[in-house]
Amino acid sequence: MADVICGQALLSFLTLEQMLLNNSFLCLYEVAHVPTTADTAGDYTTIECTFPGYARIPINPWSAPVLLGGVTANTNYPPQSFTLTAAGGPFPVYGYFLLDALLNLIGAGQNPAAPVLLANAGDQYQVTPDFNQFNG
Repeated sequence: MADVICGQALLSFLTLEQMLLNNSFLCLYEVAHVPTTADTAGDYTTIECTFPGYARIPINPWSAPVLLGGVTANTNYPPQSFTLTAAGGPFPVYGYFLLDALLNLIGAGQNPAAPVLLANAGDQYQVTPDFNQFNG
């Protein structure tokens, strides 16, 4: 027998998870680190970016969950840009992480092209927050 979670349940689960996602913070990190399921907020806040103009970006509210292909519930947020405000780099960016309102780690991602170097005033690093609940 195959176990499945129905599409409507995926949407319901993600709607509940939005309580965690709303009021979260999008952040960047500047040291090589491959995200793992055992990571904690401290693994990232100690390597968080410090370039001129950097600040955590509050993310709220996420989009209403939608069902994609009957097997994935998705919520997202418009692309967010972190901007270097003064020259003096290069400043490396290896990836991003997401903290909840209590500053617990929700998740992280490493840029496969890392490090991306910000060197000139006005250089930007863009992240499109996206969260999925899968069936399977």
